[in-house]
Amino acid sequence: MRRLCGIDANRCVLRMWLLALTIAVCFPAIAHEQEHPYVSDKEEYVLGVFPYLAPRQIENIYAPITAALTEALGRHVHLTSGLSYTKFMDNVKQELYDLVFVQPFDYVSIADAYGYVPLATRDEPLPAILVVREDGLLNTLSDLKGQVIALPPELAAVSRLVKDHLRQSAFDHSATLQYQKSHFACMHQVMVGKAAACGTAPPALRFFQQKTDAKLKIISTTKAIPNSLFAAHPRVSPEDRQKILDTMTSWADSEQGRKLLEKAKVKAFVPIHDEAYDIVRKMSQQ
Repeated sequence: MRRLCGIDANRCVLRMWLLALTIAVCFPAIAHEQEHPYVSDKEEYVLGVFPYLAPRQIENIYAPITAALTEALGRHVHLTSGLSYTKFMDNVKQELYDLVFVQPFDYVSIADAYGYVPLATRDEPLPAILVVREDGLLNTLSDLKGQVIALPPELAAVSRLVKDHLRQSAFDHSATLQYQKSHFACMHQVMVGKAAACGTAPPALRFFQQKTDAKLKIISTTKAIPNSLFAAHPRVSPEDRQKILDTMTSWADSEQGRKLLEKAKVKAFVPIHDEAYDIVRKMSQQ
């Protein structure tokens, strides 16, 4: 190094160090990929699904999806989740998952921190909805003043949307918010009379009603944001990312694929780009 730089060796070394720093700062995606070389010899990928439903429901929906991805990639895809939202996010922060299905607020966090790359999302935006018993007397948002509102975990996208919705309606402090382990637990609280309403998402409501024959009605809908999505750790090669995207976006075009989508209560998965979640980043900073 000193011979190449001549008599100004120290100055040359400093310039090269500054150049490397500039590359890392100005081109973070490159830095992420250098830190995490593409996986080529790993026997399997691990797909982590955030625990918005009970473990059995997650397995019923996502086991067929992982089987289809295994076939498309020629590499086994192992499905896992977490017994709690906190445990799942701990695993994400330890970068244990090659692929994830996460809610929007978590996506922007892990994309900015670990370089996760967005792949595909549901073909509809994500609003939160407030649901009550169909046979009850509650019909409007104002009817929830002074009532107990059940929600998924506090950091869930739906919970954030509902809290923002209540704040804008100027009665967030007159309702009691109770956080549950999942969307199913949230809606169950309404059915057993422990909460007047539940904040959930349309796909979770459809799934809950199908499984339980519960009669719930929507009394208020929040603004919508880009939906939960599949994303890949930067160690997953661009070629495999493209295979996953092509596979998932093709399911709406085949009978077998539509069966997978029906299990997830989704009409189609569509490509999504990081810029679409800038609105979520802005909300996170409020």
